[in-house]
Amino acid sequence: MIRTFVIKAEPQGKARPRFARTRNGVITFTPQKTKDFEEVVRAAYLEKYSKLGLDPIDKAVQVSIRAKFTIPKSWNKKKREQALKGYLYPTKKPDVDNIAKAICDALNGLAYKDDCQVVELILKKGYAEEGYISVYIQEVE
Repeated sequence: MIRTFVIKAEPQGKARPRFARTRNGVITFTPQKTKDFEEVVRAAYLEKYSKLGLDPIDKAVQVSIRAKFTIPKSWNKKKREQALKGYLYPTKKPDVDNIAKAICDALNGLAYKDDCQVVELILKKGYAEEGYISVYIQEVE
């Protein structure tokens, strides 16, 4: 079975953990922006699959992600057309590995039991009129 869903948000990467000193030592925490993005990912998955009552996959999975960034408003018509046709790629942050980390971590316990089950990962960045992320999850035989 293939599980697919779309996240209607600009792609974001997982930020590095932050550290804060307290009286009792140092604590580590995830930045709020990352927590918020992971919640958007979970909400998009649940919007499509919560009613179906599917259990998390307990086998190896392939995850394919298409991260589409909004075309900058400052680009001229020719450059916009090239971006939409796939001739220009977003060679900017966030890195593909950080995008994948944020999405795979957010789906822990929902789509699959743990992201260690992801044995194949495909991620491609591109441009669209509005940013979004499409995710495909499939069991590996």
